[in-house]
Amino acid sequence: MMRAAKGVIVTAEKMAPAERFREEPEMTAIPGFLVTAVAHAPGGAAPCSCSPAYGVDEARMRRYMEVSRTADGLAEYLAEAETYLQV
Repeated sequence: MMRAAKGVIVTAEKMAPAERFREEPEMTAIPGFLVTAVAHAPGGAAPCSCSPAYGVDEARMRRYMEVSRTADGLAEYLAEAETYLQV
């Protein structure tokens, strides 16, 4: 899918120096020439998991599933998430 896009925005829990990617290029899943932007987004996978940083927040997942059935409920959840994630 990434090759079909006009650009790719990568979100990352942690930022690493460019040298790290040069040391282990085989660990790079998305080639740099496809990347349009990189955003530092700690907690960005929440309430899902990002192993090994954190696991699934089951209570927040249940809350999301309860309220996201409507546009208003989703807006409410997203407002709560801003506070929760300290965006």
